[in-house]
Amino acid sequence: MKYYKWTADNKPICGIGKYELPKGKRKGKWMEVEGELVMCENGFHACTREQLPYFCGTELWEVELDGVLDKPDARKVCARRMRFVRKLNWSRKDMEDYAQNCADQATLCATVAARNAARAATWTALDAAWAARDAARERQVKWIEERVGEKL
Repeated sequence: MKYYKWTADNKPICGIGKYELPKGKRKGKWMEVEGELVMCENGFHACTREQLPYFCGTELWEVELDGVLDKPDARKVCARRMRFVRKLNWSRKDMEDYAQNCADQATLCATVAARNAARAATWTALDAAWAARDAARERQVKWIEERVGEKL
């Protein structure tokens, strides 16, 4: 399975520390954490393709993980070891454009949810919003893929 990592100016988006980034065409060094893996507390966090829309940064990397926690979060995975493989074609400008795209998608989701809730008595507004959100997530992943120039 492929995993991806968002960074902000080549540093962690959340937390502290420094990453061992690739030099040239070589992969980065394996980094490892000690102790019990705990989501959002201890471990290296990354995303699958489907989880990419939950986060964003100024850089997008393909990473390798080892020792992935058996209980993934809906938005990310946690692993004992991680190394950066390669930087994808993504920039600060892409991040800004993506933020605008997400805002546009949120507006569309709210509009669709309201329309669907009004048309279908069996749907609640919340059901309609979740359905629109799921469709928007896939559109967002495709938008990212178009911007980086490859299928993730």
